[in-house]
Amino acid sequence: MAATLLALVLPPALPLALPLALPLALVLALVLGGVLAGAAGPAWAASSGRDRLAVDLEILTKQQMATNKVIPERDKPRTAQCLARAIVADIPDADAGKLSDMFNRRAPFDKALEVKWLTIGKKEAPARYQQVINAVQKNCPDLEPYVEPMF
Repeated sequence: MAATLLALVLPPALPLALPLALPLALVLALVLGGVLAGAAGPAWAASSGRDRLAVDLEILTKQQMATNKVIPERDKPRTAQCLARAIVADIPDADAGKLSDMFNRRAPFDKALEVKWLTIGKKEAPARYQQVINAVQKNCPDLEPYVEPMF
């Protein structure tokens, strides 16, 4: 498969670019392989538990925001990504990996782990709420007006 991707990626006049294109071809093969693997493809392509969980949460958030009339359409993808990254920012990689595996039905459900990291309400979990809002304020402050009402 890598040879096929190399043929598509490299023009014949660039034989000197082969050492640089080989990693690109490998990355393309891994990404395409992950995407072609099915619905869980993007989550599998991510490298860490935190990355996989962020992808899972981003997909879930995009689905939930589909009918949201308050957030402009152009800001919905960035808002979903910002919120997902803010949620996973303080989660240890091992816990994030287990949560991702739970979402994708590769691990048994652990209610305590879910409650610990995914209960984010102002009243229900004020400390966790503040962690997430702090991450939003740090990484994407322009989206805070959209994110804060979600809790």
